[in-house]
Amino acid sequence: MTSEKLSRLGRVVLLPRVLCAALLTTLCFLYTAPAHCHATATKHQPPEAVMLHVAVPRMVSSGQPFTVLVSALDGFGNVATGFSGAVLLTSDDAVPHVKGHIVHGRASLQFTLKAQKGSYIKAETIGGEVIEGKSDPVSVRPYFPPKRTH
Repeated sequence: MTSEKLSRLGRVVLLPRVLCAALLTTLCFLYTAPAHCHATATKHQPPEAVMLHVAVPRMVSSGQPFTVLVSALDGFGNVATGFSGAVLLTSDDAVPHVKGHIVHGRASLQFTLKAQKGSYIKAETIGGEVIEGKSDPVSVRPYFPPKRTH
């Protein structure tokens, strides 16, 4: 037999072995899988929130409210749309805290900073397992009211 014929024969013999191995693996899985696996595999469980992302403007005016966006994120950094719960916003500034509610993984809250310095906004869930996050620094500039013209 020539080497070319042996090579073809090897491929013909190898292909059934691969198919048999795949079939055997599938049968072993089906035999050893618990009966409830097939029923629960069709139900989609939303990913669990593991952290909060806090988005703020880079610069705000002292004493003026601004919007803080809070997102509950899963372990892959995606918004955990199945998460809802109370959230508390605090800062190193001497301002009162703000309470709000995350719905479908997102919240939009109004916050005010007084001190003219760099500050961070911290968000954490209230009630149940604590999930938290911290914003990038926010610069606070003095507020100059608009001039009135007559």
